[in-house]
Amino acid sequence: MRESYGYQPNQEHYGCMVDLLGRAGRISEAEELIRTMPFKPDARVWGPLLSACKMHSEIGVGARCL
Repeated sequence: MRESYGYQPNQEHYGCMVDLLGRAGRISEAEELIRTMPFKPDARVWGPLLSACKMHSEIGVGARCL
């Protein structure tokens, strides 16, 4: 996004990506994205990850998030 459009993604963009990855069942990738994002995670990214954990029965990842 930065290279192609010259736009720095904000926390809401990261939240959307976490939501998309989580819905697709790619929980570990969503968790890695949260770990590597350039800001401190808040409810906008933890919420979608926790919902995905519930949807895909990923209890271990959900417990780490809390």
